[in-house]
Amino acid sequence: WQRPDLTKDNFLHRRQLKAVYLELLPFVADFGVYSFEMHHCERNSHKRNDFWLAKDRYGLSGITNGDRRFIWNDYFADDDHHRDYCPCKPNGLIVEHHTREWLAVSADCDQDYGTKLIRVLSHLGEAIDCAVRKRPRAAIREQLLVSVLMLNDLILGQSMDDFIETMRSRFPTVASE
Repeated sequence: WQRPDLTKDNFLHRRQLKAVYLELLPFVADFGVYSFEMHHCERNSHKRNDFWLAKDRYGLSGITNGDRRFIWNDYFADDDHHRDYCPCKPNGLIVEHHTREWLAVSADCDQDYGTKLIRVLSHLGEAIDCAVRKRPRAAIREQLLVSVLMLNDLILGQSMDDFIETMRSRFPTVASE
């Protein structure tokens, strides 16, 4: 008798993590954090590192890379290459191009809180990036743990280390005496 292999392939984890990421987007948008799917292909009409907005999930018009309505940073939630229509020529041929979930904070929102939320989403994106064939699941778990701990710090209003220290000072144990 052999125990059946009940493990899931990493591509299933990847799909589930992407679904969680997309579910979170409306909630973080309430705090002024936005995720824009940007595309870049190797066409001559593109400038080097110029990304085009592919999906406008929020009904905001005219978003471009570096739009002044947002504070752009170097956090990405998903960095990928695939074949698709490029937004620079929507009715053109399907080409290989680079996609990136670019995270930005609205310029009129709390930048510190927004940046912390972006880091949470970025680690979730790292978990998505780790969920590929022949990669260890420990890397996925590690990124998810970091994301959950950072989210916990946002909810508590202090780091977990500070919280533990506060609890130790309130409730001394026999071992500490």
